[in-house]
Amino acid sequence: MVSGSRYRPVVAIEVSGLLTSHANGPDGNPLFPNNVVAEVEFSEQRWPRTLVEPEWDERGRSIKAYCFNRPGVEWVKAMVARGYEVVWSSVWLEHVDTYFGARLGLPRFENVYDPSMAAMTSDADAHIAPLARRYPGRPILLTLDDPAPEGGGALGLARHPRDRSISMVTAFPWFATAMPEDLAEMTQWLEMTTTLEGQRELARLRQHHKRRGRDHMRAMRARVLHGEEHPWMDVGRRPTEEDRLAASSGLSADQIVTYNVITEVLRQGLGGRIDEWFVIDLLRNRDIIGAVKRSVDRAKKSAVERSDDDQQSSDD
Repeated sequence: MVSGSRYRPVVAIEVSGLLTSHANGPDGNPLFPNNVVAEVEFSEQRWPRTLVEPEWDERGRSIKAYCFNRPGVEWVKAMVARGYEVVWSSVWLEHVDTYFGARLGLPRFENVYDPSMAAMTSDADAHIAPLARRYPGRPILLTLDDPAPEGGGALGLARHPRDRSISMVTAFPWFATAMPEDLAEMTQWLEMTTTLEGQRELARLRQHHKRRGRDHMRAMRARVLHGEEHPWMDVGRRPTEEDRLAASSGLSADQIVTYNVITEVLRQGLGGRIDEWFVIDLLRNRDIIGAVKRSVDRAKKSAVERSDDDQQSSDD
């Protein structure tokens, strides 16, 4: 069975990100091209236990406007037409076809999401574990609306080593949606999994990226811990506390760049309430909300201390 389906990929999809987004402009129109706004009417009797309930009217209804992503919908239909096995991996459980699939003209798909896994581990695992268990030896592409902790390779880590190069996770954040270039990349990856030569190339690329990652980490640790130079850090720059923490935490260069970008965006939004220890908190705990709260709390404490000092000076 496995050998016969080794070249027929499984496409597991979540609603948000690929098919819908919450990104409306001030006028209520979608921010992204080829999106259309439409209302979905939900029923209190048909609401998934995995999601927080909205406010219901006297008839047990709730209506919400969604941005539907036309390219994402057409992409799913195209994957079905290619003969790939498409399944839901959705927190909407058995209601996903009722509220979204039928409205979008999609055929009825099985939903393989396991909500019990989310209670025991994490939401990403609730998507990943059933797929890894259900489809051994087959290529799997999973779309999520929130990145898995291990990134695009998260699914592969839950599978047999021989299946890791034919495992892919693509995440679209809640405030955005799948763009045509994202869909083209996923299509190309899926096409590669349908032939022996393509799968061999994916395995080669995975080994290449693993070697590059190890080389980056060795270079970073050498530079940070021993003062030796390596190509991706500014020559002559003294290692900071942030650098040392990143090296000791085993983070890759790409992860550090990501955290730095997050930091800069939050600095622009929060201004002086983000202090120099914010990045260190983020690298240590990998918890954006917690790091922001700690940084803001420190700023408030410093403001109170300065106010007390000013009051004491005026009293003197």
